[in-house]
Amino acid sequence: MLHKIINTTFSTTFSTTFSNFINIKFKFERQTGINAGGLSRQVYDLYFSQYLRYFFEDISGFKILKKKVNVNKLNKATNQLIILAKRSEIKIFIPINPLLKKNLLDIDITNTSNLNKLNELKNKFTKINFSDIKTYNLLNEQNFKELYYSNEYNFKNLFLENNKKNLPAQSTNLHSKVLISGNYNVRLKTYIKMYLKSNESELGFSSYSHFEIMYNWYKKYKENFVPEMSFKKDDFFDRIIIVPPRSHNRIILSELNSEKLQKYKDEYLYLSLIIDYISENEENRKNFNAYVTGSIYSTSLLKLFLRNIYQIPSLHPHTCFYNIDIFKTPKNTNKSMSHKNQFIGMIKNLKTYN
Repeated sequence: MLHKIINTTFSTTFSTTFSNFINIKFKFERQTGINAGGLSRQVYDLYFSQYLRYFFEDISGFKILKKKVNVNKLNKATNQLIILAKRSEIKIFIPINPLLKKNLLDIDITNTSNLNKLNELKNKFTKINFSDIKTYNLLNEQNFKELYYSNEYNFKNLFLENNKKNLPAQSTNLHSKVLISGNYNVRLKTYIKMYLKSNESELGFSSYSHFEIMYNWYKKYKENFVPEMSFKKDDFFDRIIIVPPRSHNRIILSELNSEKLQKYKDEYLYLSLIIDYISENEENRKNFNAYVTGSIYSTSLLKLFLRNIYQIPSLHPHTCFYNIDIFKTPKNTNKSMSHKNQFIGMIKNLKTYN
């Protein structure tokens, strides 16, 4: 069934309708129950990895849509991904460059009838600050020459579609400033082109139409995605849920009082090792996130079930359900460097998605 879904989504003909997809029941062969073994999560992981490979490219660790994307197919695949994410109780994480998000994706570039707003955006897109020492205006010829002294890089190179048809009408006034003419939308588009060109190596857009596809997709689906993840200690601890033995209580790690936490750490050696490990640095928290969920990019809550039995090995992650069983170790077992090394080895010897 999974191969059928992926093939119909990422092929030329898209036969699985949106309504039919909602009603699909994921099952292993000869399975009597629905979603046994966390199958929805397994479908999501595989589908999401294909979704990223098919529609996105990587720019310095961040994702942007590929230049030539079939928008109709993109929308259908995105709608299906959202359904799978809801079934899997997970937020969809697609890393987006904060510079792109803040300066372009999160602003309204369609309503430019307000002249003050247009001038504000013009300053945002045509001025470059260098460590608060000086601000360079790309529309000022002297500033431009200071920035781009090479004869091969002139004003016309600031536009993504570098041909006569797409260059703006321009003139130079007495103050050596280039004036961009046209209506509000034409002028704003010109300023954005300049910004995209001057940041092309960092943002990755090779044309305005390339950026426009990304902008429209983001505006349509942004409520369904998480563009950035925090692995700061406090934020990460807010995602960790401790479930005491024989209890239905859910205790957020960051809210657990120190006395109670110490009691659990004394009883469960590997809980103590986990907390020590994730307290050290962000890299460890990313590794542990992958160990419990199967993916570095998972945004789900991490549930640690404390089991009231002795078992070796004393850790058993269930990546399909984002939880881990922590078993008791024999009494009088003291935490040692060998235990720490064994635990770190378990963390590193894992298979992750994405």
